Amino acid sequence: MVTNVPDCMYCFWNITTNVWLPPSVIPPPPEFVCKTGVDNTYFVLPRDSVLPYPIKITGFNLGYLIAGDFSPATKLSKVMPNTWFKYAANTSSGSETLVFSTSKNIKYTIGWQIDVTKVTYVLGEVNGNVMNITINGTFHEEYPYVVYIYGHRCKISTMFSQAFCQIDITLPKLDNMANISSGYSDPIIIPVNQYFLPLVKTATPQRLTIDGGQVVLTGYYGQVYMNSTVWINGLNCPIDKVNITGDYNSQLVCTIGGGLVPGMANVTVNTEGLIPFTSFLLLQIYDNTIPVVDPCVNPSGKNVQCAGNGQCLNGACWCNEGYGGFYCEERVTAGVVILPNATAPTVDIVTTSSLFQFNVVAIQEVDSTYTVIKELITDRWLFNETTIGPLKVFDYMLNINGTSSGDQQWGDLKVMVQFSQSSESRQVDFADHTIRYSANSLKMGLNITNWQFQSNTHMLRVVFKNDLDIPADESCQTSNVQQQLDPLANLQFLKVIHSDVTYFGRFLPYAFIDGRVCYSLNHIINSTATNETSYIGTVLPMCQECWIDPDFTVLTTVEGQNTCGGGSSGLTTWKIIVIAVVVGLFVVAASVGTALYIKTKMQYNKEHNRISQRLHQMNSSNNLTSSTSSSGLINNDSTNSNI
Repeated sequence: MVTNVPDCMYCFWNITTNVWLPPSVIPPPPEFVCKTGVDNTYFVLPRDSVLPYPIKITGFNLGYLIAGDFSPATKLSKVMPNTWFKYAANTSSGSETLVFSTSKNIKYTIGWQIDVTKVTYVLGEVNGNVMNITINGTFHEEYPYVVYIYGHRCKISTMFSQAFCQIDITLPKLDNMANISSGYSDPIIIPVNQYFLPLVKTATPQRLTIDGGQVVLTGYYGQVYMNSTVWINGLNCPIDKVNITGDYNSQLVCTIGGGLVPGMANVTVNTEGLIPFTSFLLLQIYDNTIPVVDPCVNPSGKNVQCAGNGQCLNGACWCNEGYGGFYCEERVTAGVVILPNATAPTVDIVTTSSLFQFNVVAIQEVDSTYTVIKELITDRWLFNETTIGPLKVFDYMLNINGTSSGDQQWGDLKVMVQFSQSSESRQVDFADHTIRYSANSLKMGLNITNWQFQSNTHMLRVVFKNDLDIPADESCQTSNVQQQLDPLANLQFLKVIHSDVTYFGRFLPYAFIDGRVCYSLNHIINSTATNETSYIGTVLPMCQECWIDPDFTVLTTVEGQNTCGGGSSGLTTWKIIVIAVVVGLFVVAASVGTALYIKTKMQYNKEHNRISQRLHQMNSSNNLTSSTSSSGLINNDSTNSNI
């Protein structure tokens, strides 16, 4: 027998007793008070709401919407008696009193508004390991916003037109987007406009005499540029004026006095409260009092431009047909076979006496002392080969998820390598320079896009590996290395001479990054004791789209024949001709930049030694694999350099 019922029955006793309740139910006691309520009286509608929009109203003891006993009758409807109703809002914002029962005096006023959240721009300013996020748009201070930057939660504080938060950029980057959710609408997903603060992209002019002069530093300086100072080789360059655009086209203009040391200059921008920006790949200082050396005359050969086998155009030798080399000093070898690798950008250059191999093995982010911050081992590629008339093109795209470094998150990084060879000589424009390639020379182009740097002081280094495979019956030959290095040595070209064949590789001292020409640094990281394997690094300043462009030619040597079997002077010789970049580092001055120079000098050889030992280990196992340490290719146990 049913004797007791829920309060909702008692609240509407005159209705329920006549319709639903059995006679055994005890009537409500005299002291009974019907308590009613709604869970929410203000509602935020989704941004894309279509009007009229059904607002869900929940509560308790709200009744049954008996005909003639509620209003507005055309907008309010019942989903579940007493607890769940719908109200049809036909305006983007407003309020209205809802009468659930006139006879019981149950009424509540509700309000609503369509989600006001709008996002127009997301700015990320990176300094050190922290990125400060500014989200511009329209916000409501009472909304329960949840923001993710690059896939990581970012706790925000809000204002009417801006929201702010901060993230640690050393965390793995899970995507490239900002995800802003108000809690009422689908998230707004928008790219992050990331800027390193401060960051200098270019120096104009790129070359300055030792007498100094005005320098325009174009880059990003945020809103704190008023507290910035500029230093060149440790000397203060007073700021004359500023032009702030809010992007990478902002400018600091300064004028520095004389007494500069020739070489690649260290440019430092120091902003109060921020980690200083510093780079030695922006500005070159040259001594205008010293006679200019003819760049087309071989310093170890005859005093003739391009060895008499070519023309000197714009400071570079254009070789006649059949000749090659930096100074057109040797003949191009006929009958060379190029064997591309279908799984990696490795090209085997085969002659009758030996095999030369050149490969891209790693891309590294390094700091000013060449310490490896992070590293991508480039060991998985997608390959395509095409032929266009006399031109053969071998294209490679890095399959990043399939690399041995694929456990790390690389965002939308893209790495592409292209080898091309033509049976005819050709001219190619690269980085505001026109370069002539001899017939059968092998041109290489490498593009890196969307590398995510961890600091505005870091650089990108591409690591190349080259091998010379000497037949066993020629093992009587030995090797030696001729090189000239200083802390910032720039490898201009490389000759590998075996028997009567010379493998010639040219490394340009400039690159094309983010639509502009910049300096690059080519240096030997390590070579094996027998000099048959070498690792070469090309260092680039921070860039989002980076291009470098080395090339290779097989020449006929004029330095003798193979001594195995009775020749005259045929050592297997690696002639590494290094054009030294004389740098004015280590100027003793009590200034902001000095400590950075001293640190670079002290750590350079030590770092080369670490890389050397690691590369030797990799070479002995004949496999370049990802290091489990944070230093990538570096073995931190080494103490003495063999470079």
